[in-house]
Amino acid sequence: MDNNNDTSIFNTHFQIAASAEINNQTRLPSQPLLATMKVKTAEGKQIGELEFDIGNFTYDKFKIQKLQLKQSKGSEYSFNPEETYIKVGFKGTQTDGKARKQAS
Repeated sequence: MDNNNDTSIFNTHFQIAASAEINNQTRLPSQPLLATMKVKTAEGKQIGELEFDIGNFTYDKFKIQKLQLKQSKGSEYSFNPEETYIKVGFKGTQTDGKARKQAS
């Protein structure tokens, strides 16, 4: 990542495993499952972080969310948080009566 670039594209896949109480009618979590993701460079320097609800998903296809990146304290990377975001897709699967998240 370079401080002079306007755009950086990352194509990363990851999984999040979470347990939640599921609403029997909607088959979705009864309460928000809030999480924080820290974004770092390959060298481990923190760029920013974002907050999201991993309970905001669908079962049939990935639910794409645009998450605004907030600058971390002391980060040497400057960016406009209004224009800086990460798109993620959440899709749930059911295992033993509990929802398990798959994110991409």
